[in-house]
Amino acid sequence: MNNDQWHYVKGSSSVGPISTAEMEALIGQGTLGPQALVWNETLPAWEPAAQHFDFVGAGAPAVPHAGGMIGPDGLYVGAPSRGFVEAFKVCFSKYITFSGRASRSEYWYFMLWQLIVGFATGFVDAFFLGATGDFSPLNSIASLVFFLPTMAASWRRLHDVDRSGWWIGGFYLAIIAVVFLGAGLYAGETAMMGDGGATMIFAGILGLGVIVYTILMLVFFCTRGTLGPNRFG
Repeated sequence: MNNDQWHYVKGSSSVGPISTAEMEALIGQGTLGPQALVWNETLPAWEPAAQHFDFVGAGAPAVPHAGGMIGPDGLYVGAPSRGFVEAFKVCFSKYITFSGRASRSEYWYFMLWQLIVGFATGFVDAFFLGATGDFSPLNSIASLVFFLPTMAASWRRLHDVDRSGWWIGGFYLAIIAVVFLGAGLYAGETAMMGDGGATMIFAGILGLGVIVYTILMLVFFCTRGTLGPNRFG
């Protein structure tokens, strides 16, 4: 296999093959950045150029750290910072992609998009469509559209801090348990424990646990990603 014939991604297409010397010339000119994806016959998949070429002194430095590379934004090249519009495009292009990593900016900008769309559709439902009660057609559709990419982005954000995405599963299970117990108390259905007071205490403890869990998840989502490769990318 030839390791001196490289391909790189430019826009939505690949360019190549070109030699290592030509790749280094492109890097020196600033045409090729550390986050650009490259490939040759020795690689199993496309990888960031910074993992194979030296960008120090090339205008957009990337320095080795913890076995990986740090891009000019100070983050690992596998989970770069994203702009407001870019985050929307990336998260929707990875609609059901639960592998890989997502930086804080990618995740929180996408959450901001979801908030803006939620307010906008709720406003249209209320003031233009005359929606009343719990059902708001446009808002409900928007919530469904955002559900899977939001779950996927949350999963990848946890990966970025070297945490399993299954932390999200535990959070939702706890929420379901609290709702179930709350509904039982409201309806007076305490027979499952034989003591309404004991059920209320148990529900309170579980509710407190959910609050603590929520704070912990927020800390994870706000934490800077691993500087270098981790278990998830």
